[in-house]
Amino acid sequence: QMDGFELSRRLKANPHTENIPIIFVTGLSATEDKISGFDLGAVDYITKPFQPREVIARIKSHVTMARLRQQLQEKNAQLEAALLQVKLLTGLLPICANCKKIRDDEGYWHEVTNYIEEHSDVEFTHGVCPVCIDKLYPGLFGDVS
Repeated sequence: QMDGFELSRRLKANPHTENIPIIFVTGLSATEDKISGFDLGAVDYITKPFQPREVIARIKSHVTMARLRQQLQEKNAQLEAALLQVKLLTGLLPICANCKKIRDDEGYWHEVTNYIEEHSDVEFTHGVCPVCIDKLYPGLFGDVS
């Protein structure tokens, strides 16, 4: 009980169906009807009589374009996420030459590991390197460096 224009309005108003490519296949051939169809979000408008092979070719073309558009959106999202990570970990970090703490933008000093964990998705595990073992526990483990 609804025409293609109303169906198109409803599909485009629903977040679950708004990205479905719509191709009008209709006997309405007036320019105003075609423009109305495109204004409502149609990707194509085919007037009757039509050739089935042409309709299939147009459908394949629009399915390919929709798939490529989706891939482009996914790649853009990945690039935006990567750019955010780079922005978080770039620039000059004021670091204490003695204790190696980092000063944040508000002037507070943080342990390097805490600062990096707060500003990225990095998680740390901890160990003690051989040089520090020799400094902290001289002779206890022999020369491990």
